[in-house]
Amino acid sequence: MYYQISRIIPANTTKNNPVSVDVEITEGFIFGIFAHFPPGPCGLAGFRILIGNWQFFPAVEGEWFSGDDITLLIPIYYWQEHIPEVFTIEFYNHDDTYEHLIAVGIIAFQSETASALIGGGGYGISHRPP
Repeated sequence: MYYQISRIIPANTTKNNPVSVDVEITEGFIFGIFAHFPPGPCGLAGFRILIGNWQFFPAVEGEWFSGDDITLLIPIYYWQEHIPEVFTIEFYNHDDTYEHLIAVGIIAFQSETASALIGGGGYGISHRPP
């Protein structure tokens, strides 16, 4: 399953008051994150993904993912602890003049399919930290 969330983030949207979108994922295994930044934000707009209070992506607590004129697929292997599980995507835009579009995708598989694809083992982010 592919979950795509695209948002136009207004100018002057701070990290302290981000635009938030909740996505309920029911498959069991996260295979990757897709990120698309059209030309324009010059690194002034970005996002992060949370599961509850835990920052799922980027993996470094307090960091945000930003870009300009780039599309990336970031492999992330995560067995969901709860099904369904709510992922919160937070967006900011520090540009004081222009709004910016950011598209985020989450690629998820049923647990059984993921086990067959990767041999039943996990690597990358396998579980939340304690």
